[in-house]
Amino acid sequence: MIYMIAGFVVFFLLLIVSRIINERNVKKLDPASKAKLADAFSKFRKYSLIPVVALILVYFLLIQFVGNPLMLYRVLLGIMLCYILVLNGAVIVKLKSLGMPGNVVFGYVATSVVKLAGLLVFFWVMYSYHA
Repeated sequence: MIYMIAGFVVFFLLLIVSRIINERNVKKLDPASKAKLADAFSKFRKYSLIPVVALILVYFLLIQFVGNPLMLYRVLLGIMLCYILVLNGAVIVKLKSLGMPGNVVFGYVATSVVKLAGLLVFFWVMYSYHA
């Protein structure tokens, strides 16, 4: 159980680090670019987590009916990682299409890598605990 808590703590700490990196990059933007960025991603922020929440709900619903929960875990984790990678790719394309400076795009990539690392640590600990 302590490993699960440690995995969650690492995930949470890396989320905080990614937020700090992101906030520093956004502070460097001029007000017009900040407004353009906020407008471009307002709906995106609202709806981007819906598929993740749905996937988690599907996992908890299917785990009762599947004989091998680790296989279900692997499949749904793979689907979630693919979704995250596609989502991050779409954000990078959108940032470039908005004409954001290279440091903003690089900063987003850096925060995405940090968040993904935290997520992978968390899921690895969860998988190791249940394996």
